[in-house]
Amino acid sequence: MKFITPALCCAVCLCFDPSGLQAEILVHPGDDVQQMVNQNPAGTAFRLSGGLYRSFSIQPKDDDSFIGDAGAHLTGAQVLTGFSRSGSYYVISGQFQHGQVTDASECDPQHPACNYPEDLFFDNHPLQHVGQLAEVGPGKWYFDYANHSIYFADDPTGHTVETSVTRSAFYGPASHVTIQGLLIEKYANPAQMGAIGDQYPGPGWIILHNEVCRNHGLGIAGGIGSHVSGNHVHHNGELGIGATDQSVIENNEIDSNNWAGYDCNWECGGAKFVATHLVVTGNNVHDNLGPGLWTDIDSDDVTYADNIILNNQGPGISHEISHQAVISGNTIKGNGFINSGWAWGGQIQIQNSDHVEVSSNIVQVSTMAGQGIFIVEQCRADSASPCGHPVHDNFIHHNTMFFPAANGSNGLVQDIGIITPYALSANNLFDYNHYHVAVETGTYWSWADTALTWTGFQSHGQELHGSVDTHLTESPQPPIPPTLPTPPTSPPPPPLLSSELLPTVRVYPNPWRSDRHHESPIVFSGLSPKTRVQIFTMSARLVRDVMTEGPRWSWTLDNMSGKKVASGLYLYVVTDSQGQKTKGKIAILK
Repeated sequence: MKFITPALCCAVCLCFDPSGLQAEILVHPGDDVQQMVNQNPAGTAFRLSGGLYRSFSIQPKDDDSFIGDAGAHLTGAQVLTGFSRSGSYYVISGQFQHGQVTDASECDPQHPACNYPEDLFFDNHPLQHVGQLAEVGPGKWYFDYANHSIYFADDPTGHTVETSVTRSAFYGPASHVTIQGLLIEKYANPAQMGAIGDQYPGPGWIILHNEVCRNHGLGIAGGIGSHVSGNHVHHNGELGIGATDQSVIENNEIDSNNWAGYDCNWECGGAKFVATHLVVTGNNVHDNLGPGLWTDIDSDDVTYADNIILNNQGPGISHEISHQAVISGNTIKGNGFINSGWAWGGQIQIQNSDHVEVSSNIVQVSTMAGQGIFIVEQCRADSASPCGHPVHDNFIHHNTMFFPAANGSNGLVQDIGIITPYALSANNLFDYNHYHVAVETGTYWSWADTALTWTGFQSHGQELHGSVDTHLTESPQPPIPPTLPTPPTSPPPPPLLSSELLPTVRVYPNPWRSDRHHESPIVFSGLSPKTRVQIFTMSARLVRDVMTEGPRWSWTLDNMSGKKVASGLYLYVVTDSQGQKTKGKIAILK
């Protein structure tokens, strides 16, 4: 016997949801859940009773939901027993699982076999997969795929030994699937594919309050319009969460991902997005072996708000070859302690991007390594023109920054021998920031390819209203004045699609939460002169109707009568003087 699979036979129960909305199918370990999905209509609710579901893998139908009772545990692994000895190795044969192998160039030099999706676990701890039998030693294992055999050196006596065999827990194009309250672990999913979602998840999935861990590639892959909230996503082999357009990623804990050893110059870390109209808010992102939060490849209209981002090996937030973003109200400390030379390893890193507003963040650089907030311009061969994606119209203001040692810097750098990003017309500006530094005369700033003191930075027109001192005790964030001085705005970037201009209006924080934002307003920024802002309930009742003059308007959540609005989802319509409209939704949670 090579696998041990619990032989559980449980009855299927048909219950009724007290809400009266739909029948609820009760599922037990050992049931053929895919058959149950196939036999029921779209929109069925499946409740998974507590217990262990091995090799669980489901393709849902539209609007299906899968809700776990306490102790509902899905695993893509099987238990191994019956080992024999071969010299200094333990070996088990009869292993025919062989998942999708990706490019070996994705792996870092210390983990050359990370591109194989199978893993071996000793008491839930993954051993390192090596590429040759001779490399097997304590904590390492080898899969001889040609002869269907697994080799390792550690004595299995008294330990639970498992190998991952199933690719993903939930997959397929179905829309508006809900997955809630489950432990999902040890799936053999390749890089860039999720234990939840696999490679091509359908739109509108709602993924709530799950623990997703010890999977080989991504923990969660969200499709268009996904809502990923309240999950603990940790110890996945490559990346915690990935998502695309119109997604909301909120209130998750994302930590300790990339143990399989993917090369972070390719992709790894806490979460990575290629997305437009993305909101990432209220997450606790820490101790990932790579970047904390990362947007890439023409992402646009991105909001990073009120996240706590700590001790990630790569940058805290990286916005790369992308466009408009708001990075506001985050606490970002101790990131970027691997590869922090030049301008790398920033707490916030704006890389070949434009129209990024960075405000009201608390930023602290480690005493050992890392940078503060940097704008970086390079020649990107992957862009449409030879040196595309120039940096321009980036405004860094009203942040509080701590540099408790002599290391670390802020500013703008380039390595392609041009002065364009430093020009006044590029509109890259640092101002109104507050710096607390260990050495008053230190060179904590960089501009025009030169390390600078405070006065040197100001000589380039930067931080004319900023401040610096040697008080290293963290203090509350400075308030943002009602109307910020805004640098001249150059024309917006060209459209990503010929049929649709890039949006310029940004609304944040969204969602607004009373436990996080208290008396803070919801800010509409990127407004043109004489803009009309209307806010409606979902039943089309008008809540507010104002004409604005400046580039920003702050809504204090009051209605036309001056009373505070209730929790719920609201619609906004922003109409400029030319009659062009921007529409969207705001979630208010009290």
